[in-house]
Amino acid sequence: MTPKLDHLEEPDTFGFNTLGVLPSARGKGVGGAFVHHALDLARSHGLCRVLIHSGPGMLDAHRLYQHCGFVRHRELETLVVDGGQRLLFFIYDFDDE
Repeated sequence: MTPKLDHLEEPDTFGFNTLGVLPSARGKGVGGAFVHHALDLARSHGLCRVLIHSGPGMLDAHRLYQHCGFVRHRELETLVVDGGQRLLFFIYDFDDE
């Protein structure tokens, strides 16, 4: 996981660029532990939300994020990367807890 504070892009926001789990470790709670760690880091910095951009083919990751309480925001999905793929945008908002 590569965490980063996104103060320049979004005030009071924490995000991470990369979250990867080896195939042999999938389904064992490793990804969920990483996501919960990111949420804990954001809380410890007094931030209001965590955002994630994710590739459209990362279906297992999308299910994980939604299971952890993230909400997809289609209206914010404007970032296009290699090959013309539009990144999906998920937000966890601590105000919604």
